[in-house]
Amino acid sequence: MKMKYLKKITNSNLIFFCYPYGGESTYNNNTKKILKKFGYNYSFTVNQKVSDVINLNYKPYELSRIDCNQFYEI
Repeated sequence: MKMKYLKKITNSNLIFFCYPYGGESTYNNNTKKILKKFGYNYSFTVNQKVSDVINLNYKPYELSRIDCNQFYEI
């Protein structure tokens, strides 16, 4: 399994997951149960906004993220 390989080469537990396409139609409650079963604590969607403590506590499998390409040079 790829997860075992990644765990072996990084020498750490994998607790984060990023949905491949990340839109709300690409995961469901069953998907989140599977992630939890395999030891993931958090997963990221493609929704672009800042996740806060409330999101971390109540929606850890639906965290949004910020696209690094959206930063502007100063």
